[in-house]
Amino acid sequence: MSTQNERFPDFLIAGVAKAGTTSLSRYLNSHPEIFIPEKEPNYFASADGQNPFLVLDKQPVMSRKQYLEYFNASEKPVIGEKSVSYSYPLWTDHVISSIREIHPHPEDLKIIIILRQPVERMFSQYVFNLESHEDLPFEEAVAAWESRKTQGWVPAYDYLGASYYASMAEKYLSTFNQVKIVLFDDLKNHPERLLEELTGFIGAGPFGFANNQRSYNASGVPGNPLVKSVFRFIRNENVKRWTHAMLPHRIRRDFSEALKKRFFKKTQLDAALFNELNKEFIKDISELESIISRDLSHWKTISE
Repeated sequence: MSTQNERFPDFLIAGVAKAGTTSLSRYLNSHPEIFIPEKEPNYFASADGQNPFLVLDKQPVMSRKQYLEYFNASEKPVIGEKSVSYSYPLWTDHVISSIREIHPHPEDLKIIIILRQPVERMFSQYVFNLESHEDLPFEEAVAAWESRKTQGWVPAYDYLGASYYASMAEKYLSTFNQVKIVLFDDLKNHPERLLEELTGFIGAGPFGFANNQRSYNASGVPGNPLVKSVFRFIRNENVKRWTHAMLPHRIRRDFSEALKKRFFKKTQLDAALFNELNKEFIKDISELESIISRDLSHWKTISE
């Protein structure tokens, strides 16, 4: 039950991880009518202490009061938030239940889900995780999930499982009135068109986005062990608490991205391994095509 002073988001960007969600949220946040907090609350995945994980890259918001503090200061007419945990298949049922129970107007809530080719997504997630807790080679890391799950690892390390989209998408579409599912390809190839479509969807006026191809939160492999150690140090929760108190979020974010650009190197998945992994997703991709009425044949194409 909401009170007169509570202001819940008008829309959610519900993932998926490493599919352009950070870029999408920052582009939308530049609209004069739209406000999106920089940090991911992950509230509906962890409300009231649910999903207590031991290996976690960032602490979720667990209280209603703390969650609403993200939005109450904004004077913009349209507010939203981005949390990739909302699209983890392992959590979908709980997240949907939490939204329906906690949000005062779930029937009016607009939900955006952005999807990426499954194998590309899982490898990008793996490379990103190298900055924090990941130490295994890629194939071993993929196979380690069942063991890690019992040890309390967050589903960001479920590389294979988090790349199945069909069931998750169907549950959101069948539960909520206003769900927009888009592709990473749309954001990459036609950003202005997609952003104008989404601003209309969430109830903001036209904006006329510039052709800004900058990507945010891009992944790369640390250039050497020292660089990896430095990034793990600055991502440590105790260090982050200190820097959060001392420096504005934008300065910390820009500094981190500048370091990545300078000291991280791009890497690609071996084509043979890509093809082998992609076989796991062909059925799910075909189901997703029917659910969202999009041709995803390019997702099934064998990598050269």
